[in-house]
Amino acid sequence: MSKPKRVLSAEDKETLIWWNVWRADPKRPLEWARSLKRSIDALTTTPTPEVAAIFWIRLHGIICEMLEAHEPSPPEPSSSEPSSTELDALEQQAAAVDELYADIAAGVFLACVALRRIFTLDELLVIQWKRDHEAHPELSAYDLAERDGVLVHSRKHKLVGNVMHRDVHEAVQAARKGRDDTELAVEFALRAASHVDAIISALEEFPKL
Repeated sequence: MSKPKRVLSAEDKETLIWWNVWRADPKRPLEWARSLKRSIDALTTTPTPEVAAIFWIRLHGIICEMLEAHEPSPPEPSSSEPSSTELDALEQQAAAVDELYADIAAGVFLACVALRRIFTLDELLVIQWKRDHEAHPELSAYDLAERDGVLVHSRKHKLVGNVMHRDVHEAVQAARKGRDDTELAVEFALRAASHVDAIISALEEFPKL
């Protein structure tokens, strides 16, 4: 004799919905943003190369992975959606919670977009390169490579797409303007500070479970 099928409680359904939103960014979005904020605060008081390294990595994570994780899904055709009268009370509650989280996630997405927009394309190239420089022991993605008897002059990067190696290095040199990379991080941090505050505020709207 088969056992009766167990049904999730309303509380467990809500937890499951939230978990699916939360795990969209394995780095825990709120802590990721707060870590970026701490690195900005440190850069504006006692800047060091070590703090700058964290700043580049966290900044890239916010305007690339976190932005993608909170991007709203395209709406489904209305004909495929059951009307509220076809849902039982628990399903209606789950749908309302799902809509709430979707609205909050959309706010986080827009805040991340606003942060990304303060940087030019060349500056995004700099952020991509500095993140890779600080996070990876080998930077082969920026080296010329031979493939089937042909030199490969470009490589696809997640933040900026397919770019020529030359363009990346020219953008980095132009942004430095004779400064070291810690000084460059300070400039980027000062410009980003208020936008990071807005991202943190948006992330804090998610209920604490």
